[in-house]
Amino acid sequence: DWPKWAIRSESTLITLSHLVFKIGRSFPILIINGICHGIYNQASTVMLSRLSLVHHAALNCARRLFAIVVTSIYFRVPFTTSGVLGVTLTLLGFGIYSNLKARRKLRGHKDVMHGIENLPASERRNPERRNKINNLFSNNSNV
Repeated sequence: DWPKWAIRSESTLITLSHLVFKIGRSFPILIINGICHGIYNQASTVMLSRLSLVHHAALNCARRLFAIVVTSIYFRVPFTTSGVLGVTLTLLGFGIYSNLKARRKLRGHKDVMHGIENLPASERRNPERRNKINNLFSNNSNV
């Protein structure tokens, strides 16, 4: 007599054993994937402490775009119309951001756009720097 939780079909048991076998075979890949994801998270945290939030977000978009394009080419997945539109919009947005940032630097503006929230985390924690930025924005609104 089968327990209530057991699967009652013999073909289903064979399918489950096949699945367990496949997971066992791909276990090293799962471990490598976990290690790489952990390294990526650590690197992202370090970069976030050194870059502004907006710049970090733009670089993250570029990273995702690169991953999508490379994996599509590697696995020979054809691009759909919506996929091409998404890649184009991402490239356009990243290009506009880079262009505006370069123009802003050429005009001599400070690299801080909207105050303390765009500073790297290490700068936001520094009370002296935070007060200096807040005073800058309260005294001069055209920066």
